[in-house]
Amino acid sequence: MLQYLIRRVLWACVLFVVITMVAYVIFFIIPVNPAQLACGQRATLVVRRRTRKRTSGWTAPVYEQYGRFLWRLVGHQ
Repeated sequence: MLQYLIRRVLWACVLFVVITMVAYVIFFIIPVNPAQLACGQRATLVVRRRTRKRTSGWTAPVYEQYGRFLWRLVGHQ
C-alpha cells in the first residue's frame, strides 16, 4: 500500500512539472514583446530596450524564468 502511494505521489509531481512546462512553453512561444505592451505602440526602440532591462526577468535565461514561474505558481511572491 505504501509503495502504491509513493508511486502515485511521484507521478503526480512529474505530471505537475510536465503540465507547467507545457503551459510555460505555450506562453513563451506566443510572439508578444512584453516591453512593447508596457510602453505602447509608439515607443522608440531605445525606450523598449530600457523597459525590457528594467522589468524583472525578461532578459533572464529561459530556465531561470521557468524557475520563477514555478516559484510564483506555488504561492511564493
